[in-house]
Amino acid sequence: MTYRYRPGILAQLREHGVVPRCTTDPALAYEHLKSLYCFRIRQLRTMHRELEKILGPQPLDRYRRQLEDLRSEYPALEIPSHHWVEDPQDLD
Repeated sequence: MTYRYRPGILAQLREHGVVPRCTTDPALAYEHLKSLYCFRIRQLRTMHRELEKILGPQPLDRYRRQLEDLRSEYPALEIPSHHWVEDPQDLD
């Protein structure tokens, strides 16, 4: 099966180094992007814990803002993967 990804989704995926082929199932591309997002969350959590080891307990406000900023870098994850591609009926 071939898929035609929407241009806006392709642009967002490329920002994260994800370049799906026309044969890549959107669900697979979604899971890959989600894995990258989760990896970044783990990095933030690790950095926060390391900072606390050095400086002691830190307010969570900065950490929460960083998480919100990170979430805003991945808007495609808010869209179900089946909406990432154009409907074959729309291509006529």
